[in-house]
Amino acid sequence: MHGYDIGKYAMLLAHDNGLGFGSLYPDRVYTDASDRGQGYVSDYRATMSSLLALYYGHLVNWSKRYLGLEFSAQVGYGLPVDMLELVPAVSVPEDESLGFDTSIGYGYEYLSPSNFQLPQAIVENRLLAPSGPGYKVLVLRSTELLTTNGVDKLAQYAKQGLSIIISGGIPNQIASAYGLSEARKKIMSLVSLPNVHIVGNGPLAPVISSIGIQPLTKVTAEQRWYTYWRELNKDGEAYVFVYNDENSTSTGKIKFASTKLPHFLDAWTGEQTLVVEYQLEKDYTTIALTLAPHQSVIVAFLSPSRQQKRPLYVTSGPTPALGYTYSKSGDLIVKAPFSDSGLTLSVQDKEMLISTKDVAKAFNLHDWTLVAEKWGPPADFNDASASSSKVNTTYKLPSLLSWPLIPGLQNTSGVGYYSNTFSWSTTSLGAFIDFGRVVHSLRVTINGHQLPPLDVTHARADISPYLVKGANEITAVISTTMINGLRPYLNRIQTSGGGPRLGSRLSFLNVEVEAGLVGEVVVIPYKRETVRA
Repeated sequence: MHGYDIGKYAMLLAHDNGLGFGSLYPDRVYTDASDRGQGYVSDYRATMSSLLALYYGHLVNWSKRYLGLEFSAQVGYGLPVDMLELVPAVSVPEDESLGFDTSIGYGYEYLSPSNFQLPQAIVENRLLAPSGPGYKVLVLRSTELLTTNGVDKLAQYAKQGLSIIISGGIPNQIASAYGLSEARKKIMSLVSLPNVHIVGNGPLAPVISSIGIQPLTKVTAEQRWYTYWRELNKDGEAYVFVYNDENSTSTGKIKFASTKLPHFLDAWTGEQTLVVEYQLEKDYTTIALTLAPHQSVIVAFLSPSRQQKRPLYVTSGPTPALGYTYSKSGDLIVKAPFSDSGLTLSVQDKEMLISTKDVAKAFNLHDWTLVAEKWGPPADFNDASASSSKVNTTYKLPSLLSWPLIPGLQNTSGVGYYSNTFSWSTTSLGAFIDFGRVVHSLRVTINGHQLPPLDVTHARADISPYLVKGANEITAVISTTMINGLRPYLNRIQTSGGGPRLGSRLSFLNVEVEAGLVGEVVVIPYKRETVRA
């Protein structure tokens, strides 16, 4: 590919290039050339990237032709290749992280100079790739590895009006034997352009804002929330991922740069529902949210159908409100729980008071029955083909406790089958059930009706359709981690003839972790109040 035999320079590849040199070899090897041999390393990685792209191309074609499926892969994982160059090679690239950092409110992605060769990598109206994703600014960090082609493209984009920020200084390394001085001079010549800015190290969000590029989401919250914005078409329809990165519940507001109809997308059930409580401005929609620890929500801004008008919406709602829905005729239905003073809300700036003194108060469920299916090792510990042993034990729990706190369930893993009953006096009211935080997974039935999947960060559901007058039966099946059950057998576990390598990553095995239902389960009655369209 590059016209020479890499064998002569193999020792340059001894570090971080996937060749697996032993510890007796030097940590790094360099040449006495000005680039210290970086050009050969870059050529090797470029060759590996091209070959892997060819391999992925065959897999994509095979998957479509013979399976009728798109091909997905975590491209280049653990290999000395340009991962970003390989992302377009597969139908659905996988990733381990959204790469959040302190640039809160701004959506961003990483690009390789190889990506500049893609057909859509053009600049129009000061946007890079205007047909999507539509980048408004390109950031060049001082630690980047330059390429001659990449610098040429950078200069072209700058002259076409794309905003460029050079953070921490001009990079001082290039992926070739020659050309660093010329590349640095070319970048320095761009600084005189009004759309090119060179700044020191530090947070980039204030810099981007100062050049007139505002974030698509502006968060005002008690704690740290992250957002990620994605548009899938030219109609401006957007999908925004919102995440509470803290260990406690947080309340706040997000100002979104869209006025299309807002929806909540439930990633657990696949349900799509209209957002009912929000405020509209000229170009923005502001939505108030309360997020449990590590909870995420997806907000979508979608175009209405031609016949669809914007339905009634709440501009200011009561904090205790459990939610809203719409009737078939378009009337707004408020799900209002008990409150001594009633609930005040504004529907498109018209204030109204809902009396809820006739609604029963929320109540906790006590006196649970737990059948713990304990999973243990087989009778022959060394028989890899044998299944786990399973023993059921019944416990009466006045209140819910984590398994390690229940006598007889220490160092135990398995499945918990919880059951309880509660009395319901009228079907004219509705109710939610709230399990709070769930440690692992949860499946719930009410009177034999299985509830949809629940968000484990805040497991709450409307159970009104399943309630009956009189006794109501609830069952909850919850899985537990295997960590607790393995703790007594760590000295006997073997892999490839050796024991487990615990190390610092598994130091948590010194202490049992939470398991089972760990908090109060609350039933919250509500009344339905109709607001006419």
